[in-house]
Amino acid sequence: MQFAIHQSRKNPTTYLFLRERDGLDAIPEGIREELGKVKFLRMSRGKEDETPAIASKYQEIVQNIGSRGYHLIMWASQDSGRREE
Repeated sequence: MQFAIHQSRKNPTTYLFLRERDGLDAIPEGIREELGKVKFLRMSRGKEDETPAIASKYQEIVQNIGSRGYHLIMWASQDSGRREE
């Protein structure tokens, strides 16, 4: 499954993964408000060609996109811990 990768402009360590580039309607209103405007970064690649951070969560991202339409990752910093939803 290919998915769209977005970044929150309000919190640049927060990444949003969606089925489609313009699929923001899948996001609950409260989360949309928390994210603010998002910037489309790119479409995903296959797991083996993806960045290590995304590749390590690839199956979980795909599973959540399939079940609820989105996946959210909030990295505490570029190099350390993450919080996911």
